[in-house]
Amino acid sequence: MSQTIRIKPLLILRLSILVWVLHSAMAYAQNPKSAQANTSDSLPQAEQDYDYEAYFKDYIAKEIDIEKSTDTTLKIQHYYNNSSKFYGLGLYNQSIKLSRKGIALDSDFNNLKSPHFTLLSYTNIAKSQNALGLHDEAKSTYKTILKIAEKVNIRRVAAACNNLALHYFEYDKALDSALIYFKRAQEIMTTNDVEGMDLLGFINGNIADILVKKEEYQKALPYYKNNYYNFFSPNAKESRLKRAYFQNGIELANMYLKLNDTQKASQLLDSISTTLDTIKPFKTIERINLKLLQSKRALAQKNNQPKNVYDLSIAIEKLKDSINLVRERAQQLGTNMLGDQVTKRYETLLENERLKTENIKQKNQTRFWIVTSIFIFILGGFLFVFYRYRQRLSMVQKNKELAEEKALTKSLENQLLAQSLEYQKKDLTSLALSTNRNLKWLQNLENRLNNFQKNTNFKKEAFLDELKKLVDEKKRINTFTDTLHQKIAAVNSEFYDHLKQQHPKLTAYEIKLCALIRINLDTKDIATILNISPASANTSKYRLRKKLNLKPEDDLFDYLNAL
Repeated sequence: MSQTIRIKPLLILRLSILVWVLHSAMAYAQNPKSAQANTSDSLPQAEQDYDYEAYFKDYIAKEIDIEKSTDTTLKIQHYYNNSSKFYGLGLYNQSIKLSRKGIALDSDFNNLKSPHFTLLSYTNIAKSQNALGLHDEAKSTYKTILKIAEKVNIRRVAAACNNLALHYFEYDKALDSALIYFKRAQEIMTTNDVEGMDLLGFINGNIADILVKKEEYQKALPYYKNNYYNFFSPNAKESRLKRAYFQNGIELANMYLKLNDTQKASQLLDSISTTLDTIKPFKTIERINLKLLQSKRALAQKNNQPKNVYDLSIAIEKLKDSINLVRERAQQLGTNMLGDQVTKRYETLLENERLKTENIKQKNQTRFWIVTSIFIFILGGFLFVFYRYRQRLSMVQKNKELAEEKALTKSLENQLLAQSLEYQKKDLTSLALSTNRNLKWLQNLENRLNNFQKNTNFKKEAFLDELKKLVDEKKRINTFTDTLHQKIAAVNSEFYDHLKQQHPKLTAYEIKLCALIRINLDTKDIATILNISPASANTSKYRLRKKLNLKPEDDLFDYLNAL
């Protein structure tokens, strides 16, 4: 495409004319919601009249001069006009390329040669990006326009805010964001001494469109009313301003219908019809008539007038056919003037553009599925890691519970063992005390025998009975002593092993002494059990300390219990 433009500019210029013809004709058949400013640009644009043939001849005559010209501003305007025509016919990528060629001639934002057409070229880029579905890129372009506008003048800033708001409104469906930028544009126009009140009218109309979208008809009505009676006029020189006048009037009538004020709506629609009949025809007047007929039909439906509804529906269809016929004639005119060869090239370009658009869509779908697949894979990996982590956490928790259970069991075993030892120590102590009492009984018997010997009235039978008792007590004492040492040995068997390993030179007597000390018997009880005096017991303890190599500050009881 770029090669054709470079080698044969005449063919491309003719092609541009055909594009403009089709674009202009197709505009008649369209019925956009807010055409007053919804061209996505609210800056003034050059008027184009209906004499297509005269326009073609004039344009072709100037073609060579435009290509050879050294006038940068003229070239920028030339690229902008062509990009607009390509955009109108759906060649969005080519429109972007031509706009960027013009922008490349005026890239110093601090010193723009043609700020008007440079900003409009950026606008064509943004509109083409939106048409290709590249809405984020279009939004970025509109924001760039706003930055450039801030270096030009305050009115351009208002227009840029209006365009960015339209993007939020039409493509992002972000009504609140759009309203913020519309309000900013409105504030700039109302608080500064800015020329061009028509722009303020377009901004007000856009705000009203948002309020209608939110079904706030009562709030939207004053905006349309102010535009109709104060901002626009049917006698304006520019067709776009005339169109805005009638559109705001029709929208005002629609608001009256929404609010069930059919009388005002009827009066206003009649007034608009009268005005349309008395003024000179202007560009897109057929589209205004179409909107007017549609509003009248809505009024007839509101008033329950089926015959009027039918008649108006017939008139609407006839007007649509007329608009389509104008479009077809414009297409035929462009084809006859530019020739079959250019037409075929145009059809090839159009097909290539369609294929490019489909390719972009297919790539976007492929990217979507790739990103989705990657996301699902990452999510699956995350879930797997999370599952493993939960498993490990559960296992750690179980191990911790088992360890706590084992520790608790071991603690209970130790408590039971300690209780058992304590009971056995108490048992040994009881045995020792019992033995001590038995020894005292023996001493008592010995004293009684001595009394028998000293007794002069000795009786044999009485003596034998006492002696028998003495023998029985002796047997009992021996039994107690044996039981005592057996129990001490049973309780302290492990202790005896450790004691013999560390101190193999200890005698059996000293080992018994260690066992009695270990169960915490005092010296008097130990002396009684071993049948020695307390002094001898202390001496034995002293000798035992030396044999165990204990220091003076060491406690014998603690040492033996530590074994």
